[in-house]
Amino acid sequence: GVPSERRSWVHLKRVQLLQADETLSEERRDLEIAHHLIAAGDESRPQDLVEYATRAGQHALGRFAWSDAARFFEAAIGTLAKEGPGARLALLHYQCGIACFRLLDGSPCLRHFARAAALFGELGDETMRAQVCIERARAVNWMGMLGSPDFEHSRLDLEECLARTSASHRLLRAEILAVLGEQSWASGDHARAEALCQDALEATRPDADHLLRAEISVILGLTQLSRLNQRGALATWRFGALHGRRANDLSATARCL
Repeated sequence: GVPSERRSWVHLKRVQLLQADETLSEERRDLEIAHHLIAAGDESRPQDLVEYATRAGQHALGRFAWSDAARFFEAAIGTLAKEGPGARLALLHYQCGIACFRLLDGSPCLRHFARAAALFGELGDETMRAQVCIERARAVNWMGMLGSPDFEHSRLDLEECLARTSASHRLLRAEILAVLGEQSWASGDHARAEALCQDALEATRPDADHLLRAEISVILGLTQLSRLNQRGALATWRFGALHGRRANDLSATARCL
């Protein structure tokens, strides 16, 4: 076989050629360079690997290539973590958690979200910490972890985030309330779930926050249906579909129909 040193040299030589090729799109260049830097292993310059792997991961997220995104972000995290904690590392863990969530790969998803939340907490960035906790709770909900320690931990983290989030951050509060409402619905506390979703809707603007209002309506309608309020649920879903159309979001609209 080819010696590892020779393979690394070939990959790094390919990186040089790609960097000089002006005919490639930025996305293709980033993706290919990241691939070769990762393949070159320890022979790659750490700063180059982090930069290109991060950009490649973001490109992959944008085209729904979740597995590629997770691979690129993992490579960037593995290199950047050697330099110690920081905001960039926290964001990479968050983005990798999202990619793993889309893959429904529970263990790495929750591990990355937990690390991102811890890092943002250490940095004093409560807004980003709350956003991570929202996504972590959504992942736990979607992956059917009701009754597990992860479900309870995510609920407690969200309750803490809600208490720390001021009224001026109304959209963030609305998202937290909606996800807590979904968790309460899943736990069978339908009255509390409906109240939380109503509070979430009240925190939004009728003329602007169309996508969020559509997403809240999906959960609110479920809570009303669970309370045998069929007329209320249908009205809520029609309301949500209207806002989904105004947001030009087919997925949110379809979930209300």
